[in-house]
Amino acid sequence: PGSPRALDAAFLLGRLEEERERGLPKALAWYEEYLANAPTGTFAAEALGRRMIATKTLTGESAARPMAEQYLRRFPGGTYAGAAQALLRAP
Repeated sequence: PGSPRALDAAFLLGRLEEERERGLPKALAWYEEYLANAPTGTFAAEALGRRMIATKTLTGESAARPMAEQYLRRFPGGTYAGAAQALLRAP
């Protein structure tokens, strides 16, 4: 626990949960765990982007907007930048 490999495993467990039927809440929890313990880790950009998308799906756009803002501040050219911008433009 607490090692870089354990942190990577938390992210990867989130990815696995995302693939399972009704696994999105658990995936979200794993992404939050990863980001809390490795905010600048190898998978930080992807974990934050996936957290944003999962939050949008589970609880709506308004809950995901702060994550979109954070994503664009931290990773303006990242993989999820387009999704974050679209989320912020949505009414």
